[in-house]
Amino acid sequence: MICRMNDLSSLYAIPVTPGVCRDEGALATNCNAGWTLPARLRYSARPQSQGHTAVNRALIAAIPLLAAAWCTTAQAHAILIDSTPAPLAHVPAGHLAVSFRYNSRIDAARSKLVLMHAETSTRVAQHGGGNNDTLQAPLDLTPGEYVIKWQVLATDGHITRGRVPFTVDAAP
Repeated sequence: MICRMNDLSSLYAIPVTPGVCRDEGALATNCNAGWTLPARLRYSARPQSQGHTAVNRALIAAIPLLAAAWCTTAQAHAILIDSTPAPLAHVPAGHLAVSFRYNSRIDAARSKLVLMHAETSTRVAQHGGGNNDTLQAPLDLTPGEYVIKWQVLATDGHITRGRVPFTVDAAP
């Protein structure tokens, strides 16, 4: 009986008579199956050296930490999560306290709000709210269609921009 294993360049199997075991030195013999393998293809039950095991464990332990760090970095941009007025809202004419809240800390001094009405635009004098994640500004508005363009600088250094369109209705 001959069992062959192809290693791209040569055959490593050596014929063995089933039931007859031989000591081939560098060969491992399976007497019942009838095949023999060279020592370099034999499975070793010896444990890996402790150096490799420690490195493997460290790499496996680092994967979740790297994934968590990547997710935290990806979420650091300032994203608008709440605004007054809400997008596409209808508000009454007169005084309106505009407020924009973001999902992360922002630099209010380097951020801006621009009020656009018809074909004009005006930079709004805004200030940071009580928290480091809010921009606020007082406005006096007449009826019409408006858009507030906002641009904020997050504390991670990334700039985010957006628009909030809304309508001011005549007071009843």
